[in-house]
Amino acid sequence: MVDLPGEAVTTIRSLIHKYADRPIDFADASLMVLAALQKMHSILSLDADFTVYRLPGKKRFRNPLTGAE
Repeated sequence: MVDLPGEAVTTIRSLIHKYADRPIDFADASLMVLAALQKMHSILSLDADFTVYRLPGKKRFRNPLTGAE
């Protein structure tokens, strides 16, 4: 469990707007913000949209479950 800073809500809202053509939800966007804050690029998810979502600098997520990068 991690507390996100208050300003993370603005970033989450921006991500939901940016990826509006995808089935992104609050949880997906929250994970993206948390990964960026923690400087992590690996995420374990069955959600295939994480192959589309990008971290700052257009860095791709790595999913050890699927081997996708």
